[in-house]
Amino acid sequence: MGILNTAIHAEASNHARRPNMHFAGCACRAPRSFTLIELLMVIAIIAILMAILLPGLKNVKELAKSITCANNERQIYLSWTNYVSDYGGGLPAVATGVWDGVYSGQRPWTAIMADQLAKAVYYSGQYLFRGNSILLCPRMTFYPSYCNVQYVTYGMNSLGIGGNKTGSAKAYRKLSQLKEPSLLLGFADSNLESSGAPQLGYYSIDNNANYITRFRHNKKINVAFCDGHVEAKDVAFLRGPADWYLQAPWGNP
Repeated sequence: MGILNTAIHAEASNHARRPNMHFAGCACRAPRSFTLIELLMVIAIIAILMAILLPGLKNVKELAKSITCANNERQIYLSWTNYVSDYGGGLPAVATGVWDGVYSGQRPWTAIMADQLAKAVYYSGQYLFRGNSILLCPRMTFYPSYCNVQYVTYGMNSLGIGGNKTGSAKAYRKLSQLKEPSLLLGFADSNLESSGAPQLGYYSIDNNANYITRFRHNKKINVAFCDGHVEAKDVAFLRGPADWYLQAPWGNP
């Protein structure tokens, strides 16, 4: 009986030490790799998702730039109103001085409003004439070689509010003379003029045919009106009758 128990115990011990052949076989089996067709399907799905998502991401980025641009124009408008307050209701001219062919004899509105713009820059944390300037639309490229000059991509309405005393536009006026500020264009997307003086950026905006005005935001232009609101407008907004310079949004209605 003792011998039998010993034999049974030995067999049980051997069985415990014996590996589970079925489990061991499963553990040693190599994982199945993707077939070429499966890999191509995954790549195709990724490509489809990218084609769907990337345009939307681009649109979001462009919208963000347009919002930043509109905020820049709002800051310029506030600087303009601060100037008006500082000078007893008088509006700054688009430029002063005499045209000499290269603008060097003129002071543009950014120089005239420099103190007020500097305050806006200080409180917004931006620079005045640097890459993140409130005077630079984010849709435009900043050129560091121009950082020592006034690199501006916004223009003032020289006809309705900023006539200079040497040009044919209306001369200095008071804010109280603006009949319908909500209809009158104040500032808008403009273009850097590099002929003669790159720092001028031409500083003013003009009627529909003038290449100075720029539609940078999905074929629209951001416009800051004289009552402070900012809107995106299309080219039809800028076109007018023969006496467009006397009517809104350019002239004083």
